[in-house]
Amino acid sequence: FKEPDSSILAVFNDGALYRKNTMTTGIWNGPLDNSMPNGGRIPLRMITLSQNANEYLAVGFDNRLYIKRPGDNGELDITQPWERVENNSNIIYVLTDPHNGKLIGIDTNGSLMIKKTDDITSEFIKLNNLSIKALKIYFDNNGYMLVLDRNFNLWQMMDLDWENSDIDTSKGSNTTRVNDVLYDNDGKLYGDRKST
Repeated sequence: FKEPDSSILAVFNDGALYRKNTMTTGIWNGPLDNSMPNGGRIPLRMITLSQNANEYLAVGFDNRLYIKRPGDNGELDITQPWERVENNSNIIYVLTDPHNGKLIGIDTNGSLMIKKTDDITSEFIKLNNLSIKALKIYFDNNGYMLVLDRNFNLWQMMDLDWENSDIDTSKGSNTTRVNDVLYDNDGKLYGDRKST
């Protein structure tokens, strides 16, 4: 994902964190210190930012939610240790909704979930609106949710109100299967092509 300073932070296949300056820079730095929770024993699945963009959130391969609290100056600090967030298990992915700031999740069955409060320790509420099993979610530049399914097809939701709509099957999915996507500062959508 893209950090506030526009650098790119990613979870690699080893479950650790790596960073590079821009999308077009070829060199990654890492693994970064304190990349993984529990003293480096739990590889990460993914990483993102909290609603107020001063905390890192991640999901480990134990399907639990973790948080890196702000540093002493109240700002993002990637060197902080990970803390496990209570009441958050059976998760594979999380993302903050840009419309309302609530935390969205994907459970181990591929269903969408949302927290109805700002309390990160609150329970997720499961939604039954998807006809596919989700792997990852994103928001495009127009505010529509994009859903990457378990076959690595990228779909767009029918409405901006993603909680009450399904994927738009009339448009179909992308023609190229992808592992991941990311918007750059200029609005270009980059995809990591799925190898066959």
